[in-house]
Formats: sequence, C-alpha cells, structure tokens
Amino acid sequence: MRGIRIKRYRKFNRIKSPLGCLLYVYLLIMLIAFILILIIYLSKEPKKPPQNDIKISKIKRSEAFKRGMEMINFVWKYDASKNGVVDNNEITMPRHLKDGELTSGIPYCWGGYISLDMSNQPQIKNFKDALDKGLIAGNINTNGGYKQLTAGLDCSGFVGAVFKIPIKVSTQTLGDYFHPIKFEDLKPMDIINHEKYHVFIYLKESADKKGIIVMEATTGKNEIFDRTTISYRSYSEIKKIY
Repeated sequence: MRGIRIKRYRKFNRIKSPLGCLLYVYLLIMLIAFILILIIYLSKEPKKPPQNDIKISKIKRSEAFKRGMEMINFVWKYDASKNGVVDNNEITMPRHLKDGELTSGIPYCWGGYISLDMSNQPQIKNFKDALDKGLIAGNINTNGGYKQLTAGLDCSGFVGAVFKIPIKVSTQTLGDYFHPIKFEDLKPMDIINHEKYHVFIYLKESADKKGIIVMEATTGKNEIFDRTTISYRSYSEIKKIY
C-alpha cells in the first residue's frame, strides 16, 4: 500500500511541476482557440460573388415580355442527323421532337443557358448556332448537373434569358437580381420563384379566377411541355408548393 501511495504522489507531483503546468495551460489555450475559430467559421455566412463585376441592364416589362414570347414562338425544324450523339443514359430528349418536323419553342435543357441571342458557352453564339454545330437539342433528364453538348433552357435559364442576365442563374441565385414582393402585389412579368423547385413568370390571373397564366421553361406529363411555353398554374398548386 505504501509503495502505491508514493507512486501516485510522485505522479501527482510531475503533473503539477512548473513545466507540466505550462504545458497544461498551453494545451488549454490551444483548445479554446480552436473552439472559437470553429464557432466563427460555422457562424460566418458564405460570401456572395461580387455583383459589381456583372453589368445588368435595366429592361422594361414590355421588352421582357417580347423576349419571352419570341422564345416561346420560335419555329424551327428538328434534324436528327445533326443532333449530336444521344446514346447516353444521362440524356433524355424532349418528347415533342420528331425528325424532319417543325416545332416551336426552345427545348427544355437541364442546366442549359442557350437562347435565341444568349449563351454561356464561348464557342456557341445562340440556339441556332448550337444546332448547326451538332449540339443535342434539349435534355429533360434532371439527375445530376448540366450535361455537356446539350442546348436549350431550363426554368431559371429561361428567366435569365428573358431579363438579359449575362450569366447562368439558378433558382438559388435569382434572388441576387430581383427583390421580394407580396403575392397579392404581382404584376405582369414578375417572377414566382421557389429556390429548391421551380421558377416561372407571372402574366395574369386565369379566366376562372382559380389560378394564373405564366410563361416558363418546363417539363411535364404531356409532350406539349419540355420547352418554353405558356401554361396554367392553379392557386392550390402554388399554395402547396410555394
């Protein structure tokens, strides 16, 4: 028993020695500093990219409406022989496209930002140029990100093109370019945006007063979709999702 007591006493003495105390204080300070740094890091909001480098031109509602309708009414002929390589399980073609037939609208393309006069790809001028260069017309497969060599617009891409935003925006970043308003204050060409779901442009209330008429780029059960289009959204649907 006596030997054990001496051993414990000596161990206690070693911890309380001047060198041991300094080491203990040093480790404690380092631990506190680490915790403070971690707290500051976790509480700090991520910085948004500076918008001063992005020049946004003001656009009238009438001009934005005209741009949207031009994309919706754009008529072109789908040529499968020029349509790139589509034997890829990551790409699903818009269902309304038929070889050799005329069609309308810019096809829905997940992550795409190629419209009648805009493109976020340096080698592509616009949608017509993309077709001439053999890019795939549209992609309604929304798994993963943008698929290379596909051309068209997704929902946020359509909104960006309508309002001439020079970079590809998403539903998460549209808030950097528009200010929030109340639903009852909606005017034609205001946008209705859900950051994790979808965005479309309000045009007017429907004749039955049960919903609204919108312009959008979307996919759906019916093959009339998968493109830029005019469609109907009920108030019940909007209330449920938004």
